[in-house]
Amino acid sequence: MRFPTRPALFLCFFLLLPAQVHADHGGLQRLALLVGANNGGPARTRLLHAHSDASAFGKVLRDLGGVEEDRQVLLTQPSVGTVRHHFAELGRRLGAINATGARAEFLFYYSGHSDERSLLLGDERLDYSTLRELLERQPAKVRIAILDSCASGALTRLKGGQWQLPFMVDASTSVQGHAFLTSASAEESAQESDRLGGSIFTHYLLSGLRGAADTSKDSRITLGEAYTYAFNETLTRTQVTQAGPQHPHYEMQLSGSGDVVLTDLRGISAALVLPEALSGRLYIKDANGALVAEINKPTGRAMKIGLGPGRYHLTLERPAELRTGWLTIAEEGETVLDPDLLVWEEKEQTRGRGGETPADTSDDRAAISEPPAQERLVRPFSFAFVPSMSTNDRHRAPGRLIVNNAAFNMLLDEGDILEGLELSGIGAIRSTSVTGVQAAGVFNLVHGPVQGLQFASAFNLAKGDLTGGQLASGANVVLGSFTGAMASSGLNVATGNGRGAMLGTFGNFLAGDLDGAQLAVVGNYAATVDGVQAAVLGNYTENLTGAQLAVLGNYSATLRGAQVSACANITGPLEGLQLAPTLNVARGVSGVQIGIINLSTEKVRGAQIGLINLAPETDFSFGLINLLWKGRWNLDAYLDEAGFTQVALKHGGRYFHYLLSLGRRSWGLEDRYSVGYGLGGHLPVNETFFVDLNLHDQHFFAKADRDDALLHLQGNLGWRLTPYVAVLFGPSVGLSYTAEPHPEFAAWSSRLAGGDPGDTTVRLWPGFTLGVQVF
Repeated sequence: MRFPTRPALFLCFFLLLPAQVHADHGGLQRLALLVGANNGGPARTRLLHAHSDASAFGKVLRDLGGVEEDRQVLLTQPSVGTVRHHFAELGRRLGAINATGARAEFLFYYSGHSDERSLLLGDERLDYSTLRELLERQPAKVRIAILDSCASGALTRLKGGQWQLPFMVDASTSVQGHAFLTSASAEESAQESDRLGGSIFTHYLLSGLRGAADTSKDSRITLGEAYTYAFNETLTRTQVTQAGPQHPHYEMQLSGSGDVVLTDLRGISAALVLPEALSGRLYIKDANGALVAEINKPTGRAMKIGLGPGRYHLTLERPAELRTGWLTIAEEGETVLDPDLLVWEEKEQTRGRGGETPADTSDDRAAISEPPAQERLVRPFSFAFVPSMSTNDRHRAPGRLIVNNAAFNMLLDEGDILEGLELSGIGAIRSTSVTGVQAAGVFNLVHGPVQGLQFASAFNLAKGDLTGGQLASGANVVLGSFTGAMASSGLNVATGNGRGAMLGTFGNFLAGDLDGAQLAVVGNYAATVDGVQAAVLGNYTENLTGAQLAVLGNYSATLRGAQVSACANITGPLEGLQLAPTLNVARGVSGVQIGIINLSTEKVRGAQIGLINLAPETDFSFGLINLLWKGRWNLDAYLDEAGFTQVALKHGGRYFHYLLSLGRRSWGLEDRYSVGYGLGGHLPVNETFFVDLNLHDQHFFAKADRDDALLHLQGNLGWRLTPYVAVLFGPSVGLSYTAEPHPEFAAWSSRLAGGDPGDTTVRLWPGFTLGVQVF
């Protein structure tokens, strides 16, 4: 076991170094790749907050770390191929930054599942050895990796997890190397909390980056300060959890003087200042109730916290006492917290179940986050005409929840808990939860979770998670996650994640991740889809593993699977198939695009099949017009066995090309000209030799206006003399179609058909090609 003295020594060492500010240096440009993956495969519990962790980390980098939105890439539930693709893309951008003379730094963040060998992205693995290789390839002065996942400490174990002292202490030397931070050791679980709304480690790391970790009091949070704060808070928070203590790890191999500054609070427009006299644990929530930061504030040290302008709810906790209140952060300047503005509240004292001794209140954050215990009164049956005329009325009392097993409402009623069946003429409202079945003529409303079924002619609304189903002719709304089915003739909406099916005549909207299917007449939206989206109008998702089917169009930021549309498909990186009669657009393809117009803004590792194919480069393009702006261009000049001097322009990808040719023969019975087109393959043997195989259709024109045709199959061996000049030689086979016999072919050809006056003569003969290739 590792003890918290380790980060204390770690911090002391950092404080001895002259921290060097990079965030405000005009020559620094930092790029970030942020990955969140809730799905770690069928054998693992689906996480709830990995995607929001990555998004929250990106927001802190934008607000306080100088990493603007166009310099960070956020991926939710990507494939391994997509991650590798963006590593390569950001590597090119880092190289371009280096070319300008600026200082480049790279940050990689991952929240999700992992084991002792690899990151788990759905049913794929990204091995730690491969991840290290991807990180080491980045042409950046500093490379930072932060892994918030189980057993992620195995990454640092690969090379010992050691901190190397700087070899120079000159103040002008910039720090270089890499730093890996992991949320747990190689044998531990990384934990997330619904109360925190995210991972425990990331929560405290972000709180530290907002200012809680600023032990040097210079408004700059360094890598060392952030790690130390996150280590101590994570370990303290997980000491009493069921999964056990969680020990973050690190590997630092940085050389040069100073430390890396991750966030800088000096130039922000709005901040909260905690005065020196204030002490305790401060919880900061935004106006929507989301926990933004948790600050362990010691006495005797003022602290600046980077927050955007707005209204926040503050809770200050000390042993046996509690203060709460609202505070507005101004648009400009610093807002100082006055503790007297917070209202004192009596903190509930708890007792252990085995005796009279008060429970330890040194860290009972979980206790204060739960509502006070309420009395449950079971009333098996209830009947109501309207809420003021109900058999439950005479049993209502403050702090009491009434539980019904069967409820019948002539019009509508308000109750607390349903564990059974409820039938209503108009509607039913439950303040706490439903386990069972609700059926109403108009609506059902539950201010909490639902386990079971809701039926209504107009709408169903659950302000908590749904496990079961909702059926309505108007709309179904779940202010949380759902597992089961939502079906309506109108709209289905869920603000959390979904597992199951959403069936809506108008459409389906899921703010989180879907593991299942969305079917609609108009359209579907989900943040991430592992399954199917099908609609008449269109489908939209940020990340798709599965299929999108639509009449008008499909959009996905990343795609692994298939997009099929009667009009158009658009995606980011594609692994799979795009099929549309009109337009397919992708940002890089590993698979196939089939349509009239196919466009990929990055390399196609696969094929484009259509009328017009556009890409930087491809393995295979088949169409009337193929334009590859980073493709291969060759100009061949050669002599063939028939005495024609030919010039051919070839354009294509690494293995496939098209060609256009012009030729002339000035000896023989008459001058002849040729125009040809064809296609061919290109096989590089090594840097010196290559093989070309061309199928070339030539049309000959004589002064007598006779139009003949020749189909030429050419096999050429290329010998590259320089990078831009090669010699070509090889055999060929010719097949001619002529309106009348030609004596110049008769000597070495075999007649396959024709020969009589007026017939088309078909001849086959062997030949050769000898020439040069340039470019």
